[in-house]
Amino acid sequence: MGWHCPKAVPGPKVPVLRPSSKGRRLIHRKYRNLHR
Repeated sequence: MGWHCPKAVPGPKVPVLRPSSKGRRLIHRKYRNLHR
């Protein structure tokens, strides 16, 4: 848990969190699904 938290995971997951607008969109969709 906390994969969408760059502060809690200051590693290789930070750049993957928001590599571009496409990546951000995918994360947003996943985040919404997790908090469904």
